[in-house]
Amino acid sequence: MALNKKFTRAKLLIIIITTVFSFSSMSDAFFLKSYSAIPWFILCAIVYFFPYCIILSDLTSVYQDEKGGVYSWLKETNTEKVAFIATFLWYGSYFTWIISLVMKTWIPLSILIFGKDLTGSNQSVWHLSAIQWVGILSILLIIVMTLATFGGFRNISFFSVMSGRFMLFLVSVMFVGSLFLFIGHHGQFAEPLHVNNLFKSQGQFQTPIENLSFLLFGITAFGGLDTVSSLVNNTGELKRNFGKYLLVSGIVILSMYILGVIFWGAGINVQEFIHGPYHLGNLMYGLMGQLSLNITNLLGLSASAGAVLTTIFMRLTALTLFTAYISLLSILFFVPIRSLLESIRGMRGDNVTEERQKIQLKKALGLQAVFIALFVFVLSFQNQWAAALYNKLTIMTNISRSIPYLLVALSYPKFKQLYPTHPYLSFVNNKKVTYLLSGLVALAVFLGIVFSVYQKISVKQFVDASWLVSGPLLFSVVGYVFYKMIVKNPNKLA
Repeated sequence: MALNKKFTRAKLLIIIITTVFSFSSMSDAFFLKSYSAIPWFILCAIVYFFPYCIILSDLTSVYQDEKGGVYSWLKETNTEKVAFIATFLWYGSYFTWIISLVMKTWIPLSILIFGKDLTGSNQSVWHLSAIQWVGILSILLIIVMTLATFGGFRNISFFSVMSGRFMLFLVSVMFVGSLFLFIGHHGQFAEPLHVNNLFKSQGQFQTPIENLSFLLFGITAFGGLDTVSSLVNNTGELKRNFGKYLLVSGIVILSMYILGVIFWGAGINVQEFIHGPYHLGNLMYGLMGQLSLNITNLLGLSASAGAVLTTIFMRLTALTLFTAYISLLSILFFVPIRSLLESIRGMRGDNVTEERQKIQLKKALGLQAVFIALFVFVLSFQNQWAAALYNKLTIMTNISRSIPYLLVALSYPKFKQLYPTHPYLSFVNNKKVTYLLSGLVALAVFLGIVFSVYQKISVKQFVDASWLVSGPLLFSVVGYVFYKMIVKNPNKLA
């Protein structure tokens, strides 16, 4: 697909950075561990994020013209069966996440328009409850997003760049506000910054188990590389240096997380904040509200002026989160289903025209929209059976999403053996370093999986723990059944 000439390096960097970087994860980190989150972010970057950046850098340099994402990365280093099942697991986990995300999108929009979250209201309008209205609006959003993704990468890049600019603006507002408070308090951090505080949690997480769980949190905060890397074939001439952009973006993302935690501490004392009515669901709004309150107090503004400033901060946060959701939905609606479709084409040995591929993709996007809309409808109209099923699916796909990353990491050494003379964009050509990178990422993902199960067991949620473990097995069986259907009856899925 041809790109507009105005698609620049800067726009690609914005897409990569804002797909991975999360303002809410940065805020959560400060709330949970204050400055002691910084060493954990650095550790996660060393053992997972940067090694995975390098691995994907190499993969995208070789498969820069492929559309299959995970399938393309695994099909030559594993059997076709393994590559397809991994892609099916990857798609299934994102399908489940889309359902949740499309309904959550209305929370920031409600705050943006009305100044508060009305999605949980008990009031009814035209005999429909708030959750039912959320369902109806979500179905409309599904239709709009599906039509938008018919335009392919051009529309996805538009949403991503727009969201990225809002995100960078919000970060800038937070940085400037915190810096203003830092200067106004004569160079004193609201949350005292000492070397000891880098290694002792001052936030909500205090116990050894809670602190260890931050390793999993840190890995999750660096998620999204696989999704954005699956778009490499759409980036025109920039795909030749896509790996470099991944590495540059990785450095920027880690820097933003570290500086974000420090700047939050410059303007807000976490000890005063963690005892308020905040949780990870509303934390981002709470921190921005607290920042505006601290600025109001420093300037000695009137109550009405302070309320206006708080409204601006809160609605800017809501607008940023809303555009972030829209951007993420545009990517998730498009990339996973395209990868699954490409894996099916690969197994069938299809060699169809570009125009025919576009038609097939639109049909797949339309079918996907129907199934997502059906789930949203039964969930919003409070079908208890559907709600229970969805909750189980969510638990089951938590680990399923990690397994493709594990396979990609484990397959990396064999991939390097297949293409030993390729001019890789990364600096890794040493066999020992290749195995080290592979081992670090695989170990980090494996520990994340183990700890996910351990967390459930430690609080005696044995049923949920069993669903976590059985989820990948069940999805693998379903994926295997689809694989056999495609191999035996390829024409039925044409």
